[in-house]
Amino acid sequence: MSVRAGSTVPQFRIRVPTKIVDRLRGKRVLLSISPPDDYPFVRTVTIGTDVSFSLGTSDRTVAEARQANALDHLRRLFDLIAAAGRVQALVRDRSSTSAAIIQAQRRQTELTARRLSDAQRDQNKLDLAQFSEWKTALSALAEAASQGSRLQKEASITAGQLSVLTTQQAGVRGLRAELVQHARTIGISSPTADEPLQAASARLIAEVQRQEEALRTALSHHHLTLERLAELTRCRRDHQEAVAKLSETTALQTKSSKQREEAERRIAVAKDLMNKAQGLRTDKVRQVFNDELNAIWRDLFIRLAPEEEFVPEFALPSSGNGAVEAVLETRYRSGGRGGNPRAMLSAGNLNTAALTLFMALNLSVSPALPWLIIDDPVQSMDDVHIAQFAALLRMLKREGRQVILAVHDRQLFDYLALELSPTFNGDRLITIELGRSADGITTAPWTPRVFEPDKAIAA
Repeated sequence: MSVRAGSTVPQFRIRVPTKIVDRLRGKRVLLSISPPDDYPFVRTVTIGTDVSFSLGTSDRTVAEARQANALDHLRRLFDLIAAAGRVQALVRDRSSTSAAIIQAQRRQTELTARRLSDAQRDQNKLDLAQFSEWKTALSALAEAASQGSRLQKEASITAGQLSVLTTQQAGVRGLRAELVQHARTIGISSPTADEPLQAASARLIAEVQRQEEALRTALSHHHLTLERLAELTRCRRDHQEAVAKLSETTALQTKSSKQREEAERRIAVAKDLMNKAQGLRTDKVRQVFNDELNAIWRDLFIRLAPEEEFVPEFALPSSGNGAVEAVLETRYRSGGRGGNPRAMLSAGNLNTAALTLFMALNLSVSPALPWLIIDDPVQSMDDVHIAQFAALLRMLKREGRQVILAVHDRQLFDYLALELSPTFNGDRLITIELGRSADGITTAPWTPRVFEPDKAIAA
């Protein structure tokens, strides 16, 4: 017993035997201490190497009494535990003994079932005596049985040999019959009955080899003949193709000769036409590009470009009999010769020169149809040139010519429609606007405009 520091409660430590501790290690043990004049003290502890516990009281006398009772109780408890261990061992021994008894009883039952009856034992004795007599008799016959067995083996071997000889003889007869058939097939004399098979076979093999060699030679000649025939066929085909190509070449040559003659004829006709065209061109140039054309062109150009210092014109054709070329040049208004129009005139005046030349050509000759068709003529022109061009168109209209004018600018279209409005009864203007409908179809609505007298009253 000991006392914890700072406490008056005694501490008890009980030494437990090792064999009991091994059985109770890790288990919970309920200890009950019953002092004579107090309630029992109960505490649960875990068994380790030692069993220690403390009493929950401060009375030293009661604690000592309780310690004594606890020791007695522990001794009784350990005795009971040891007795319980012995009882468990006896139970296990009893189970083993019961199993061994059951096994012995089962073995006894099996042996009892296998035990022979008296009648069976007597019958076995009689059978044993009979077997002994038979054994003695068989021993006397052992030598004769051995001799019979040896003779039986020899008879079996002889029968096998006889069967082999019979089979061989049948094979020889069949082979001889086949040799006779083969000899007839290849056309030689058949083997006689007394002729050895080896000699007959050798004679047939030699004949077969001779005929095979002959056939091989014939086959080689046949292949060579086929190759030569194929070569001849190929040569014939090449010859036919060559003949066909020669015929085609001859036909092509004939056709080429005819085409060459036709080409030469056409060249001659073309040269004649060219000479005639050159003559007509020369006549036309002499007829058209003259002083009258230059005068009309000069007047029209000056009317549209009054501020331009240079005036375009064509050099007059020479009086020779050869080809005549119209040469375009410029001249000063004072009469001196200028240079090339592309170098002397601006882009706008070049367009004006081209437009006035077109109009001069139309006015200088008598046209087959009194039409004048102009497509977008005011490129690179300013407003002054456009106004003068509109006045020039009015003058042409009064000359009795039908003017057809196409423009791309809407404002220019409206301006020219106003400037070219009819000015007398019988004069007419038709405007056409090209467009597309919602379905992509080209539309061309047109509107005729006629002369309307001026209804304004002068002031």
